[in-house]
Amino acid sequence: MQDLDTREGLCHWLAGLRLDHLADTFFAEGWHGARLAELTREDLADLSVPKDQRGGVMLAVEALRSGDAPPTLADERAPDYAPALAARPSPT
Repeated sequence: MQDLDTREGLCHWLAGLRLDHLADTFFAEGWHGARLAELTREDLADLSVPKDQRGGVMLAVEALRSGDAPPTLADERAPDYAPALAARPSPT
């Protein structure tokens, strides 16, 4: 697991959420290390995290709370995970 107490570790974690541009703000406001597990949606608003990205951050925070590996975002280059249902033949 990455060291979220360091600026580099925090930046890496935020980069996985596509929020690495906010690393300095998070660090300056004391949101690093174990304290990340205490983040709320209100805190994210105060940190200027865009509203449409707060849910993803909260999922990552929940993973920190439970000790699971943080979730990663899907790679844009990856193929779709499931084929379209319309492409499947219907059972007869």
